[in-house]
Amino acid sequence: MDDNSFSASFVQVSKLDDRLRDQMARIYLESYDGSSERLFLDDLATKDEVLLVHAADQLAGFTTIRVF
Repeated sequence: MDDNSFSASFVQVSKLDDRLRDQMARIYLESYDGSSERLFLDDLATKDEVLLVHAADQLAGFTTIRVF
């Protein structure tokens, strides 16, 4: 995989480690004013899965999914 490659994967929220949760919170807080890490983590806890997008080996983005 070259440096310009992207990859995506689904991960269960329960399988996310603290380092990845911190990276996700950082990306979220860079994009949304008036929020907090606590709000992000509380919302994340209500979700089932996360679609993670990596550029090379760096987390570039994500979206969360809740299954009803």
